[in-house]
Amino acid sequence: MLEAIVRGHEALFRLIEIQKELAAAMPPQKMEICPVSPGDSLISRVKDILGIRSRSLVFVADKEEQKARREELVAELMNQLAEETEEVRCLARQAFDQIESDEMRRIILTESKRADGRRPDEVRPITIEVGFLPRTHGSASLLEVKPRPWLPQPWNGRRPTEDRRYRGGDHQALHAPL
Repeated sequence: MLEAIVRGHEALFRLIEIQKELAAAMPPQKMEICPVSPGDSLISRVKDILGIRSRSLVFVADKEEQKARREELVAELMNQLAEETEEVRCLARQAFDQIESDEMRRIILTESKRADGRRPDEVRPITIEVGFLPRTHGSASLLEVKPRPWLPQPWNGRRPTEDRRYRGGDHQALHAPL
Protein backbone atom coordinates (compact mmCIF):
# COMPACT_ATOMS: atom_id res chain seq x y z
CA MET A 1 0.00 0.00 0.00
CA LEU A 2 2.78 2.39 0.92
CA GLU A 3 4.59 1.58 -2.33
CA ALA A 4 1.47 2.58 -4.33
CA ILE A 5 1.28 5.92 -2.53
CA VAL A 6 4.97 6.60 -3.23
CA ARG A 7 4.55 5.78 -6.94
CA GLY A 8 1.50 8.03 -7.16
CA HIS A 9 3.46 10.80 -5.45
CA GLU A 10 6.33 10.41 -7.95
CA ALA A 11 3.87 10.57 -10.85
CA LEU A 12 2.47 13.81 -9.45
CA PHE A 13 5.95 15.36 -9.47
CA ARG A 14 6.24 14.64 -13.19
CA LEU A 15 2.81 16.20 -13.83
CA ILE A 16 3.73 19.27 -11.80
CA GLU A 17 6.90 19.74 -13.85
CA ILE A 18 4.88 19.54 -17.07
CA GLN A 19 2.46 22.16 -15.73
CA LYS A 20 5.34 24.46 -14.83
CA GLU A 21 6.79 24.10 -18.33
CA LEU A 22 3.42 24.92 -19.89
CA ALA A 23 2.97 27.94 -17.63
CA ALA A 24 6.44 29.23 -18.57
CA ALA A 25 5.73 28.73 -22.28
CA MET A 26 2.43 30.64 -22.09
CA PRO A 27 2.86 33.75 -19.91
CA PRO A 28 -0.36 35.49 -18.87
CA GLN A 29 -1.54 38.33 -21.08
CA LYS A 30 -2.24 41.69 -19.54
CA MET A 31 -5.83 42.90 -19.67
CA GLU A 32 -6.67 46.24 -21.24
CA ILE A 33 -7.63 48.70 -18.54
CA CYS A 34 -8.76 52.22 -19.33
CA PRO A 35 -8.59 54.25 -16.13
CA VAL A 36 -9.83 57.41 -17.85
CA SER A 37 -13.23 57.94 -19.41
CA PRO A 38 -13.44 59.07 -23.04
CA GLY A 39 -13.73 62.79 -23.62
CA ASP A 40 -16.39 64.55 -25.65
CA SER A 41 -14.05 64.93 -28.63
CA LEU A 42 -13.43 61.16 -28.82
CA ILE A 43 -17.14 60.43 -28.42
CA SER A 44 -17.85 62.81 -31.33
CA ARG A 45 -15.13 61.14 -33.40
CA VAL A 46 -16.59 57.66 -32.75
CA LYS A 47 -20.06 58.96 -33.69
CA ASP A 48 -18.62 60.34 -36.93
CA ILE A 49 -16.96 57.02 -37.77
CA LEU A 50 -20.02 54.89 -37.06
CA GLY A 51 -22.72 57.29 -38.19
CA ILE A 52 -26.23 56.11 -37.36
CA ARG A 53 -25.31 52.42 -37.49
CA SER A 54 -24.94 52.23 -33.70
CA ARG A 55 -28.61 53.26 -33.49
CA SER A 56 -29.60 50.16 -35.45
CA LEU A 57 -28.32 47.91 -32.64
CA VAL A 58 -31.21 49.02 -30.46
CA PHE A 59 -33.77 47.47 -32.79
CA VAL A 60 -32.19 44.02 -33.12
CA ALA A 61 -34.39 41.77 -30.99
CA ASP A 62 -32.27 38.62 -31.18
CA LYS A 63 -29.39 38.91 -28.70
CA GLU A 64 -27.01 36.71 -30.71
CA GLU A 65 -27.56 38.76 -33.85
CA GLN A 66 -27.20 41.96 -31.84
CA LYS A 67 -23.92 40.70 -30.41
CA ALA A 68 -22.61 39.81 -33.88
CA ARG A 69 -23.52 43.23 -35.27
CA ARG A 70 -21.94 44.94 -32.26
CA GLU A 71 -18.71 43.00 -32.81
CA GLU A 72 -18.71 44.02 -36.50
CA LEU A 73 -19.11 47.70 -35.60
CA VAL A 74 -16.38 47.52 -32.97
CA ALA A 75 -14.04 45.77 -35.43
CA GLU A 76 -14.70 48.48 -38.00
CA LEU A 77 -14.08 51.16 -35.39
CA MET A 78 -10.80 49.55 -34.34
CA ASN A 79 -9.73 49.30 -38.01
CA GLN A 80 -10.42 53.02 -38.47
CA LEU A 81 -8.34 53.76 -35.37
CA ALA A 82 -5.51 51.33 -36.18
CA GLU A 83 -2.92 54.15 -36.26
CA GLU A 84 -3.89 55.39 -32.80
CA THR A 85 -2.30 54.36 -29.52
CA GLU A 86 -3.67 51.43 -27.54
CA GLU A 87 -5.03 53.86 -24.93
CA VAL A 88 -7.01 55.82 -27.53
CA ARG A 89 -8.42 52.58 -28.96
CA CYS A 90 -9.44 51.42 -25.49
CA LEU A 91 -11.11 54.77 -24.81
CA ALA A 92 -12.84 54.57 -28.20
CA ARG A 93 -14.31 51.22 -27.18
CA GLN A 94 -15.61 52.82 -24.00
CA ALA A 95 -17.03 55.67 -26.08
CA PHE A 96 -18.80 53.14 -28.32
CA ASP A 97 -20.37 51.44 -25.28
CA GLN A 98 -21.45 54.81 -23.90
CA ILE A 99 -22.95 55.90 -27.24
CA GLU A 100 -24.88 52.63 -27.54
CA SER A 101 -26.18 52.87 -23.98
CA ASP A 102 -27.19 56.53 -24.35
CA GLU A 103 -28.92 55.84 -27.66
CA MET A 104 -30.87 52.91 -26.24
CA ARG A 105 -31.96 54.96 -23.24
CA ARG A 106 -32.94 57.90 -25.47
CA ILE A 107 -35.04 55.76 -27.81
CA ILE A 108 -36.85 54.03 -24.96
CA LEU A 109 -37.61 57.29 -23.15
CA THR A 110 -38.36 59.63 -26.06
CA GLU A 111 -39.73 57.30 -28.74
CA SER A 112 -41.23 54.68 -26.39
CA LYS A 113 -39.69 51.83 -28.41
CA ARG A 114 -37.85 48.71 -27.32
CA ALA A 115 -35.95 46.19 -29.40
CA ASP A 116 -38.58 43.49 -28.87
CA GLY A 117 -41.50 45.79 -29.69
CA ARG A 118 -42.77 46.26 -26.13
CA ARG A 119 -43.73 49.63 -24.69
CA PRO A 120 -41.60 50.85 -21.75
CA ASP A 121 -44.41 50.05 -19.31
CA GLU A 122 -45.18 46.62 -20.79
CA VAL A 123 -43.98 43.40 -19.12
CA ARG A 124 -42.94 40.31 -21.08
CA PRO A 125 -45.54 37.54 -21.13
CA ILE A 126 -44.46 34.87 -18.65
CA THR A 127 -45.76 31.36 -18.11
CA ILE A 128 -45.16 29.65 -14.76
CA GLU A 129 -45.95 26.01 -14.19
CA VAL A 130 -45.44 24.49 -10.75
CA GLY A 131 -45.04 20.82 -9.93
CA PHE A 132 -44.02 19.73 -13.43
CA LEU A 133 -41.35 17.24 -12.30
CA PRO A 134 -42.80 14.14 -10.65
CA ARG A 135 -41.54 12.93 -7.27
CA THR A 136 -39.53 16.08 -6.47
CA HIS A 137 -39.71 18.39 -3.52
CA GLY A 138 -41.00 21.38 -5.43
CA SER A 139 -40.32 22.17 -9.06
CA ALA A 140 -41.28 25.02 -11.33
CA SER A 141 -40.89 26.04 -14.93
CA LEU A 142 -40.61 29.73 -15.81
CA LEU A 143 -40.88 30.52 -19.52
CA GLU A 144 -40.75 33.85 -21.29
CA VAL A 145 -42.08 34.50 -24.79
CA LYS A 146 -38.99 32.90 -26.29
CA PRO A 147 -38.72 29.63 -24.35
CA ARG A 148 -35.32 28.82 -22.93
CA PRO A 149 -34.05 25.45 -21.81
CA TRP A 150 -34.64 24.85 -18.13
CA LEU A 151 -32.27 23.25 -15.70
CA PRO A 152 -33.89 21.61 -12.69
CA GLN A 153 -31.86 22.07 -9.53
CA PRO A 154 -32.58 21.31 -5.91
CA TRP A 155 -33.38 24.28 -3.72
CA ASN A 156 -30.20 25.25 -1.87
CA GLY A 157 -31.50 28.22 0.09
CA ARG A 158 -29.78 30.81 -2.13
CA ARG A 159 -31.04 32.93 -4.96
CA PRO A 160 -29.66 32.11 -8.43
CA THR A 161 -27.74 35.40 -8.45
CA GLU A 162 -25.99 34.43 -5.21
CA ASP A 163 -24.84 31.06 -6.48
CA ARG A 164 -22.08 30.95 -9.13
CA ARG A 165 -23.46 27.72 -10.65
CA TYR A 166 -26.42 29.61 -12.11
CA ARG A 167 -24.44 32.39 -13.83
CA GLY A 168 -23.73 32.37 -17.52
CA GLY A 169 -25.09 30.12 -20.21
CA ASP A 170 -28.39 30.54 -21.94
CA HIS A 171 -30.50 28.66 -19.42
CA GLN A 172 -32.65 29.89 -16.58
CA ALA A 173 -33.96 27.97 -13.66
CA LEU A 174 -36.42 28.98 -11.00
CA HIS A 175 -35.34 27.90 -7.54
CA ALA A 176 -37.84 28.50 -4.80
CA PRO A 177 -39.48 26.47 -2.09
CA LEU A 178 -42.92 25.53 -3.34
